[in-house]
Amino acid sequence: MPDSTYKRRWLNRFAPTSLSGRFFAGLFALLLLALLAILLTGKLIVLPKLLIQERETAIAELKHLDHVIHADLHDLVISTKDWGAWDDSYNFIQGLQSDYPARNFSFEMFNDMDYDLMLFFTPDLQLYWTAGIDFATEQYSSCAAAEASCAWSAPFAAITRNKLAALPMDKTDHNEQGEPESDFLFNYKGELFNAAVHPIRRTDDTGRSKGSVVQLQRLDEKWIEKITDQTSQKLTLQLYDPQDPNTVMVTPLSDQLLLARKQLSGTDLPVFISTEIQRSNFLERLAAMRYSQIWTAGLLATVILLVLALLERTVLLPLRQLARFTREARAEMNEATLSSALLERRDEVGELAREFAHLIQQQQMKRTSLENLSLTDHLTALANRRCFDDRLKALFGKVEHKGQPVAAILFDVDHFKAYNDRYGHQAGDQCLIMLSDCAQRVVRTQAAANALLARIGGEEFAVILPEVEESQALELAEAIRHGIEALSLRHEDAARGFVTISCGISYLEKISAASSSDLLKTADDALYRAKHQGRNQVMSDRVASAKKQD
Repeated sequence: MPDSTYKRRWLNRFAPTSLSGRFFAGLFALLLLALLAILLTGKLIVLPKLLIQERETAIAELKHLDHVIHADLHDLVISTKDWGAWDDSYNFIQGLQSDYPARNFSFEMFNDMDYDLMLFFTPDLQLYWTAGIDFATEQYSSCAAAEASCAWSAPFAAITRNKLAALPMDKTDHNEQGEPESDFLFNYKGELFNAAVHPIRRTDDTGRSKGSVVQLQRLDEKWIEKITDQTSQKLTLQLYDPQDPNTVMVTPLSDQLLLARKQLSGTDLPVFISTEIQRSNFLERLAAMRYSQIWTAGLLATVILLVLALLERTVLLPLRQLARFTREARAEMNEATLSSALLERRDEVGELAREFAHLIQQQQMKRTSLENLSLTDHLTALANRRCFDDRLKALFGKVEHKGQPVAAILFDVDHFKAYNDRYGHQAGDQCLIMLSDCAQRVVRTQAAANALLARIGGEEFAVILPEVEESQALELAEAIRHGIEALSLRHEDAARGFVTISCGISYLEKISAASSSDLLKTADDALYRAKHQGRNQVMSDRVASAKKQD
């Protein structure tokens, strides 16, 4: 058999004891080591650096977001300063301008500004005036006391008064840097508020303060949307446990998004700011790293293949040509003896010597072995697809079979992928072996000797039944199904809790009326119906007469 001899030569060429095998093994090991080095470099060196860069970028984004927030909160400080350092406010707090609220406060004014409430306090921290829009009802009110329509502002006035009372008078007027006391955050019923305080003075900043003006700004969804629009970063504010040591946290949410979180700076209130950041830069760098790894690996493989090709052409091919010449010359001799030392060599020279002694014997043995292997399924020992196709072709090709009936049974295991996923492929192989043994017993005991059971796919089996009635094929299929069902092989992902099969039968009254393809397609369609009508059942159909294709 020239093909088997050619195969054997290729296998022996790369055997571990041959020169080709040794070179190939050494270069292949070198390639594996190089690939391993590439992978480890990417995983242990490059990838950590990419993650560090991504974290640093996320922290920079957080710092920028923190800066934008403080810039926005500082706008309230500027606004409060404008109100506090104004002669009209200075006169109003002393009772010299009774029309001050009517002239300066209105629903439209508060609705247009970033603040929602204004409070005026006397030097002894008595509330002098309150004006703003109720957070709950969105109704405007302006009163000399936090009562009646302005009662909603009482809690905010109390919080602000306590804050002012905790500060010495000199720091209420000016802080240690000489600037007026600016703003602070506070939490009221789970909502965050920004309050800006400024002493009430003359416009030219002469004289002592006559009180304080406070503006309150609610940090609600509208405010968050404004910051989001300014930074193009989705902002989230969240109170946290002051004992939490993780003031900065960068955590992947998915392959595409990163959650970055830090404590809002410049405030005693424990507030986290967080945002979601696209990981596009990281993913691009990661893709570039993998691309370079693939190219490097491809280049190494190409170099090794070129080395092997050069070795093959310059060294090994001449040796094999010499061996082939010697074999051809030896075939013309009647008798020859070879020394045991020559036969025991494990390189190309030893191969040359062994060819003489084993040529005839090995040729016959390999022919028989290959023929058996080519027709038998290695797992179940049943006929394989090739044997099945050959039998089917012979059945439909012989003239003496033209008027005979034939039936085909196709069956496969229900939910076999789920079985493999749950129990593993080794258990799946054992399952197929047990099912094939059971089906083989049924076919041997209930079908004629010319019936053939074959494994034609992963979990798919087929039976060819020449010269049978349709009822006999149906009985055999039911017997196979019942036999496998009786095994009660556990399958927790199946509806019945154990392994079952679905069968499809096709029946052809005369082989000459249709082709083998029609026979198998009809059986496959019947199997499809059995699957989709609940599984663990047998469906049968007759083959429609058609022009033969086989």
